[in-house]
Amino acid sequence: MQAEKNSGLRGDVTTHERRRIKALERESRELRQTNEIMHKASVYFACSPDDVHIACQPTGRNRTARSSDERLH
Repeated sequence: MQAEKNSGLRGDVTTHERRRIKALERESRELRQTNEIMHKASVYFACSPDDVHIACQPTGRNRTARSSDERLH
């Protein structure tokens, strides 16, 4: 059955194609992770320590909660 796929007699994906797809999916995942890291680094380095702009504030799950007293100061 697998030999039929590999020889092109069946319409399914060959072993070589399956390996290539897995490699491309892995590469795509790694590139998305790298892009996310690069984006975070660019935001970090674009913000000066005195900058209070909203883009320089932590976002998402890593954001630390602030009390209402801290927001007033």
